[in-house]
Amino acid sequence: DLALPDGVGLKMAGWLMGVNFKRITGADLLKDILAIAVAQNRRVAVFNWRSGLSSSEDIRRMLAEKYKNLQALAVEVEQGAAMSEDELRRVKEFRPDIIFSTLGAPYQEKFIFYNLPNLPTAKIGMGVGGSFDFLTGKLSRAPQVLRIIGLEWLWRLIKQPRRWRRIYNAVIVFPVKFLIFYCKNLSQL
Repeated sequence: DLALPDGVGLKMAGWLMGVNFKRITGADLLKDILAIAVAQNRRVAVFNWRSGLSSSEDIRRMLAEKYKNLQALAVEVEQGAAMSEDELRRVKEFRPDIIFSTLGAPYQEKFIFYNLPNLPTAKIGMGVGGSFDFLTGKLSRAPQVLRIIGLEWLWRLIKQPRRWRRIYNAVIVFPVKFLIFYCKNLSQL
């Protein structure tokens, strides 16, 4: 339901197209949305990847400590699997206004697409990947200087080398494909 322009490759593509948009990371926006949820008494449901770094219990504990009075529910789900009827009923009874999915791309986007219509009280769904891992302390975020200069991906690669394929696609494949497209269509742009 909400996709953020958080990649440095996308920012570079924007520059070439004459658009200088602000890079907003999911980790930063997540904290803002949680603070708004507390202030506006909104209910938040987190669909957490069962095999992720942070467990649902880690997320519940962190939310209780850092976001006092937040009405939150964290549910464990599998990547690529449908929610069970019991899980769906439990979430519906909770009546969330906002849902977050930690399943990672593209699973979290598909999960939101297929499940948001089944949750009529939810007004927004957002894939947050590993953002809760930063909040629970299971993973450290890149130093501010690396975030500012667009090298957060390098920090993630060092900390989580198993992400190399995703980082390669975002940092190498996407910019190359965009440059090919841009050069082919330069006269029409």
